[in-house]
Amino acid sequence: MTLALLGSYACVSQLGEYDADEHGSGIEYIKRVKFAPSQTEELLQRISELHRTHRSVSYTHTQTSFPSYYYCCCCIVVDIAILLLLLLLIIIIIIIIIIIY
Repeated sequence: MTLALLGSYACVSQLGEYDADEHGSGIEYIKRVKFAPSQTEELLQRISELHRTHRSVSYTHTQTSFPSYYYCCCCIVVDIAILLLLLLLIIIIIIIIIIIY
C-alpha cells in the first residue's frame, strides 16, 4: 500500500492531476514509469486508482508528503531492526545463563 501511495504522489508530481482525456482509463499512461524493481500490473492498477483520487493536491504537497512517508517507512525498518537485535541479545544472554548454571 505504501509503495502504491508513493507512486501515486510521484504521478501527481510528474504528470499532474489525473485527467481522463489525457491519461485514459487504464494504466497505459504509467506503464513506462519505473516505480519499483519488479512492479506488477496490480501495483500499477493501485497507483492509477490512487492517482485518480488526488484531486486538488498541489505539487508542493506531493513533494513534502513523499519524504515524510519515506522517512516513516525508514523509521519502522530501523525500529524492527532494533527490536530484532534486542531479541537476539536476550536469547544470547539466556543461552549464556543456561551454560553457566
